[in-house]
Amino acid sequence: TEPQRETEPQRETEPQRETEPQRETEPQRETEPQRETEPQRETEPQRETEPQRETEPEPAPVVHRPFIAGYGGYFRPDDVLTRAELAVMAVTVAGGGPAPSADFADVDSGSWYAPWVGAARALGLMYGPGGGVFAPEGRATWYELELVAARLAPGGRIPESAGSGPVTRAQAVGFLLELTGRDGCTALHTAPFEDVPPDHPLAAAIAEAAVEHTVYR
Repeated sequence: TEPQRETEPQRETEPQRETEPQRETEPQRETEPQRETEPQRETEPQRETEPQRETEPEPAPVVHRPFIAGYGGYFRPDDVLTRAELAVMAVTVAGGGPAPSADFADVDSGSWYAPWVGAARALGLMYGPGGGVFAPEGRATWYELELVAARLAPGGRIPESAGSGPVTRAQAVGFLLELTGRDGCTALHTAPFEDVPPDHPLAAAIAEAAVEHTVYR
């Protein structure tokens, strides 16, 4: 019999390497709790700005123009008004001026009142009594003055008259001032006429009607 082969000695197993101990993991830091955010303050609603008030335009000054002139420094306030004089007053109050002479048999084209009579007729303020005449030197009555006033301010308030008889020059001035809304003058104290003293009942009215001045209202 063959001799048994010697068994090879078993190789020594290498000793297992010692495993390194696991490093201890650092504990996680506790996260700080988030701070509560403060609630935003409610913004106050903006106050409505008051609309700027519109500035009222300043009233324009009013120019009061004269409508009487007198006779060489005299007014003759207590004389009875003639139709020719009424024609001058009426045309001037209406804002008109002299016009070509009217075709009246008794109105001389060279007379001082001819252009005013022509204007009074052209504006429809005065006509003759008939028969192709105007009667410029005739006495003006309250009735005629009221008729002229109604034509100057159609639909307006006609002041009260003093009757139906003749009207004086001073009375006509006061009546026409009341018709136009111009009261007794406050800027002027005396009329520029020698025969109208300060104590005359219509001195302020005559001053208002005789002098141009500006009124601020």
